[in-house]
Amino acid sequence: MIEDPARRGQRSLFVELLDWMLAPMLLIWPLGAALTFWIAQGLATQPYDAALAEAARRLAGQLAQGRSAADLTAEARSWLQAEDSEVISFQVLGRRGELLAGESRLSVPSDGRRNP
Repeated sequence: MIEDPARRGQRSLFVELLDWMLAPMLLIWPLGAALTFWIAQGLATQPYDAALAEAARRLAGQLAQGRSAADLTAEARSWLQAEDSEVISFQVLGRRGELLAGESRLSVPSDGRRNP
């Protein structure tokens, strides 16, 4: 069978669609996956951040009322600990950086932030 020279230069509709769709999809798919991961990570950590912020507010309120740091340890653990099997480490520092409660072996955040 002799091949038609006019058809030799034509590409099938499937190949044309594949060319037009495959390149953008190869770019959009990884970007979509990364964006989805970033959003999901933020949504997953939000409740934990809120719970830790509430525990920090409670601790600050107790210290502002003049409670001693020794009294805070058991109460702070109960605020921070959701389950008995969890191991919780925390550190409460005073305005001058002195340890008020918790473990001294923990390091200060790398950016050196301290809440007033």
